[in-house]
Amino acid sequence: MFWAKIPWGSHFCNFYETKQDLLDILISYFKAGLENNEFCLWVVSIPGLITAEDAKLALSQSIPGFDKYLAEQKIEILKSTDWYLKENIFDAERKQSMLAHKTQKCIGLRL
Repeated sequence: MFWAKIPWGSHFCNFYETKQDLLDILISYFKAGLENNEFCLWVVSIPGLITAEDAKLALSQSIPGFDKYLAEQKIEILKSTDWYLKENIFDAERKQSMLAHKTQKCIGLRL
């Protein structure tokens, strides 16, 4: 599997032209993460290309047991407006707090 060859902590960039290109990349990425018991977060941020509902449907059709992962909150799929904005205003402190909360959740700590 391609993802298994990338050392932990690596950064990379993917380019795509279509919704299907994006799904082809991200479905295998999230599948590998879920199978390795990692918390996965997809912030859908490409208006007009894909919605959070499209993402959930594609993942549920491609990943066995996806609904269980979703119910157990092993994966979250959020709209960019829900992640980045509060009342249509970007709040960097809120964003850092949300990310810290997700990180602590992943390692089992309580706030």
